[in-house]
Amino acid sequence: MKLYPCGSVRALRFETPLRLLLHAKPDYNYTFMNLANNDAAHSDINVLESTRFASYLFLQGPASMFFSELAGSLRQRGHRVCRINFNGGDRAFWRQPGGIDYLGGEAQFLAFVLRQFSERGITDLVLLGDCRPLHRLAIEAAGFFGVRTHIFEEGYIRPNWITLEQTGVNGFSALPRDIEVFLREAGQLAAAPVPFEFPSKLSLRALDDVIYSVSTMLLAWRYAKYQRHWPYGQLSEYFYGGRRLMARILKGRRYDGAIADIINGDTDYYVFPMQVDVDSQIIFHSQFKGQADAIALILKSFAEHAPAGALLVITEHPLETSPTNWRRLVNRQAEAFGVGARIKFIPGGSPRELLQSARGIVVVNSTTGHQALELGVPVIALSPAIFNLTGITFQAGLDRFWREAGVADADLFDAYRKVVICKTQINGSFFGKKGIASAVANAVPVMELQSRGGAVPAASERPIKTGAPMRIPDAARQEKFT
Repeated sequence: MKLYPCGSVRALRFETPLRLLLHAKPDYNYTFMNLANNDAAHSDINVLESTRFASYLFLQGPASMFFSELAGSLRQRGHRVCRINFNGGDRAFWRQPGGIDYLGGEAQFLAFVLRQFSERGITDLVLLGDCRPLHRLAIEAAGFFGVRTHIFEEGYIRPNWITLEQTGVNGFSALPRDIEVFLREAGQLAAAPVPFEFPSKLSLRALDDVIYSVSTMLLAWRYAKYQRHWPYGQLSEYFYGGRRLMARILKGRRYDGAIADIINGDTDYYVFPMQVDVDSQIIFHSQFKGQADAIALILKSFAEHAPAGALLVITEHPLETSPTNWRRLVNRQAEAFGVGARIKFIPGGSPRELLQSARGIVVVNSTTGHQALELGVPVIALSPAIFNLTGITFQAGLDRFWREAGVADADLFDAYRKVVICKTQINGSFFGKKGIASAVANAVPVMELQSRGGAVPAASERPIKTGAPMRIPDAARQEKFT
């Protein structure tokens, strides 16, 4: 199988994953293996620790070529890479050597991944998210063996950024929870870089997702014991997601008109941007079992404490694919609380203009809250979130928020934003040729420094490997990148 350089246009052609699925063969096929000797395993682990090269084990990543391109770049720099494929989609999006088909179940995976660490001298584990069941087991095993973790996630700040942390992401992030710590750290950093921009097109993501899902279904017979971390089947997701998309296409003008009426009207309004119902942020990092619980709490508080006549706009997440009819559920609960006429349900997400004119934004822990803070809109987060800090979000409870909410302290928010960007954000995207190329170029030097145990320079101090430096506000910083 011919390999192309990281960032190569040819490496990202549409037909590549399907050709890989049909022709590429994994290096190993594993079911369950017993780890016979823990002492021997410990003596083998970190076999490359004394050299300048590392051995990276990749698990599941985004449904795109990002992980494959990232591994290719690491290989070009002398590191070893391998990847555990849990399903046909994983296999289709991996075009490097070292593919390992895991054919066992969840119960056997911990022993299996420990065996990989030992036999392959794994020094570093790379994965997307830290809440998938198999990923949690692998992170646990990595901690036992002293294997470093590199955990990617969607950007805390969007668009144009992805997240890379070592100990965890979102609720498991190593970012401080004390605003005073943010202030101290921000004072030691140069200005936050201005990112290169990449198109955030749903079509790019949808196309890769279809390839991933079709590949998974075509090879379901081979990975018979694989269980998705998502509770809905793929056909169910496409049916309900497609139905929502079709409704937005057919009724787009009506939705746009409803949003314009709300923005241009004389009535104050608040916005609750829904998250995907099975978002790990909801399941693992909030007190709610799902969005229905959050909706009930917010509607009750709004009915009892919001200013008379104010509106509450509830927006459905644009990637929602659950079978739940959220409009019907919201309307039913709103009527039960006596505020049916004051609740507006909008499918398709939360446009910037809608957020910007709102009196306040209520989130569980969605990153839309961060976007609202950047727009200078008051925000309350009902659950732990990296931005849920004193002086930035409202801390006196939801019932008082409706009447007392104020905007974030600008200096505190700037300090928080600078630290988050410089410590955890990578300029690029998981999707699209240019976005992936930038993400790989910016992530590789950070991962290499983490692998060697060195201090990673802030984003504003890192040279970018795409031939052009990341832009810095001239007035804030005069130095040039090398």
